[in-house]
Amino acid sequence: MNSIKRFFKENGLFLLLIVGMVLLRLFVFTPFEVDGPSMNYTLAHGDQLFGANIFKVDRFDIVILDSPTEEGKQYIKRVIGLPGDTISSQDDVIYINDEPLSETYLSEETLQNNTNTIDFAPLTIPEGEYFVMGDNRNHSFDSTEFGPIPEESINAEILFRFWPLDTFGTVDETD
Repeated sequence: MNSIKRFFKENGLFLLLIVGMVLLRLFVFTPFEVDGPSMNYTLAHGDQLFGANIFKVDRFDIVILDSPTEEGKQYIKRVIGLPGDTISSQDDVIYINDEPLSETYLSEETLQNNTNTIDFAPLTIPEGEYFVMGDNRNHSFDSTEFGPIPEESINAEILFRFWPLDTFGTVDETD
C-alpha cells in the first residue's frame, strides 16, 4: 500500500494533468483536418484545427458540421444565414434580408476566383436552422445545394489552427 501512495504522491500532478487534458478533449475541444478546397483561401486542404464544442452560433463563424448527405462525414463551412433571415444570391452577390452581404473575410484572391456563386431565389431560414457556405464558392458543396442545416448538426466552432506552423494561430470570422 505504501508504494501506491508514494506513486500517487510523486506522479499525482502529472496524472491530474493527463486526466484534465483527456476531459478537455472529450468535452470542450475537437481536432479537425481540412479535407478539400471548399474553404480556400481562408483554410487550406490539410490544415489542422481545433474547434470548441461549447459555443453560440453567430454569422460568419467557421464551423464543423455533420454532412446532411453522408453518414459519418463532416464538413467545414462558414455560417452565412441565421434563423429567420431571408437569403438569396444573384449575379455573384449574396443578399441577407435584401441587403448585399459584405464579405470582408474573403481575400482578394478568393473574390477574384468566386465568379460562379449559384444564383438562388429568396429562401427564409427556418428557426433552429442555419445557411452555411464554403469560402471557395466554385468548389463547395454547401447550403446552396443541400439547404439549411439544423443547429444540432453543428458540432464545433473553429478557433485555432495548429498546422502548418507558418499559419499557427487563431481562426476567427475575419480570417
